[in-house]
Amino acid sequence: MIDLRDLNFNGNGNIRLVLDTHSQRVESDMCQLLLYFQQLCKSVSIHVGPLRRRTQMKERWINKNNYNVVLRDCSCYPSEQIYRIKRKDNCLMCCYISDNHRHWGSAKDAILTQARKYDLVFIAQGAYISDYKDMPNVFWVPHTSPWKTPIHSFYEYDISYIVKNRAKPRKRNLLWQKIIENKNRSCLGGQVLNKDRMMKIYSQSKIVFNGSVGNDLNKRAFESLHSGSLLLTDNGIDGEGNGIHQYFEPEKHYIEYDCVGDENEIIEENAIDLISYYLSHDTERNRIARTGHEEYLKHHTPQRRAEQIMALIEKYL
Repeated sequence: MIDLRDLNFNGNGNIRLVLDTHSQRVESDMCQLLLYFQQLCKSVSIHVGPLRRRTQMKERWINKNNYNVVLRDCSCYPSEQIYRIKRKDNCLMCCYISDNHRHWGSAKDAILTQARKYDLVFIAQGAYISDYKDMPNVFWVPHTSPWKTPIHSFYEYDISYIVKNRAKPRKRNLLWQKIIENKNRSCLGGQVLNKDRMMKIYSQSKIVFNGSVGNDLNKRAFESLHSGSLLLTDNGIDGEGNGIHQYFEPEKHYIEYDCVGDENEIIEENAIDLISYYLSHDTERNRIARTGHEEYLKHHTPQRRAEQIMALIEKYL
């Protein structure tokens, strides 16, 4: 698997990019990088439209533009049928597929079928790259943290956990329930829609708790490192590996707890003991948090992620 940290964008100024997405919602990975694409490319056009409707309108709009790269944002519905774009000479067709861990069970074949129609495929979940083994130009491009850098002033919480949906009995939610049962800790968990508020909470937490779903190296891992607080996370279900070890080292950049059992059961783990230890060892906790934050700033910011994507595009254009 290619190491993105080794890629450098030469910036020859010849990339004329069309970013095609079904929505400009805040979670859309490629839309988050749009500003940085505009700084790196000769020209960037963005087209927003639903996937199922106005197909011919999308074809006409894109085909009349002077472009040599089309980047399709498939962050949410990667199994949707690709519309027909007139392929021009020296035009590179690319797509970014996120949420493999969510759609893999029901839509794996459809996703792989659509992926074969592109020249370059970027996926957000490195644990699934082996399933694309018959496609030569598939690259793992992990998430980043596109939000504003929080200014840390003081610690208000011992540990925090911000999640979209805690209704499902996922392993990390069950483990969080065990964590908050200890009344001696100041804990904050729940849903926060305002991302600036979320990052402020992370920066005011001594520890940010995280857990994989389907071996996903998720955004929360990068958001935690971005915040400057200590990241406590796992390495995927039953140690299968979500790819975090390729970019970060446990006990140097973050703290890793054991993860055993399936998604919907909780087995006694060492997360509780690790939390107790690092809450009582401030110097060690702050050192690891600082090192993880510096590693994030060096290799995993939105600007670096956009440069890495452009470097791959530049290589194959």
